[in-house]
Amino acid sequence: MDKLPEPLLLEILTRLSNSADATRFQLSSKTLNSLYPHLKSINLQCTLTWFLKTRSLNTPSFKTVFLNMVSSLNVVESIRIGIDNALRYVENVNVGDDDLCFCDVGFLQKWLGRVTVLRSNAGSPSGHNLVELELKSVWLSVENVNPMPMLTSLTLESVRLYDEDINELNKCFPNLQVLKLVSVVGLDYTRIHFLNLKICHLSVSDAVTYLSLMTPNLITLRLECKISVALLVDAPMLSHFHLDLDCSTTFVVTKFEDTLD
Repeated sequence: MDKLPEPLLLEILTRLSNSADATRFQLSSKTLNSLYPHLKSINLQCTLTWFLKTRSLNTPSFKTVFLNMVSSLNVVESIRIGIDNALRYVENVNVGDDDLCFCDVGFLQKWLGRVTVLRSNAGSPSGHNLVELELKSVWLSVENVNPMPMLTSLTLESVRLYDEDINELNKCFPNLQVLKLVSVVGLDYTRIHFLNLKICHLSVSDAVTYLSLMTPNLITLRLECKISVALLVDAPMLSHFHLDLDCSTTFVVTKFEDTLD
């Protein structure tokens, strides 16, 4: 493998579905070890096997591996971390376990400050850099989260999020262009007011009573509702509206300014 061109090797490492594999490959080759810091994305899912090994063997915890990756990479542009669904159905495994609570303030403070700073070759901070963030199966808290002006894509799936958290997200991510909230619980009277948002995917299944989208640049909206919800959309640029309703949901249109595709 060392005979392959370095750009091709880096592309192979980038395309691995699990960043833990990239960490293991790093140890097998001097070339891969030298290329490893140039990776720009982290994709880690805490599997059942991994979690159980940390309980019975001398295996690093998920958080330890993740933090080591963050500190080893020169620049981090994309992060995807989450819990494998299999962990939800195993006895004696508490999803509130500290090793599985990825969004507690203490853990966030250890890595968010690093990935939101673009580090130059000399190691000095020169600006914000994280552009994509995906979190799955976590309890999210945005307390003390610093603004991320370069973040353009945010995906939250199977997370607990409150209305006040949405308000903070509006402030923290002013240039967000893609927002996906899938199977999010905890919302009630929700306002989404991202001025630069272009694509939005909302899956509403919890007790949301009111949902407001004031998004002047929104082009595509995908809305999945399994409950009745009052929806206000102020999006003059909207041209693609995908609506998926539960059969028991009553749907009433008050007004469409223009014909949608």
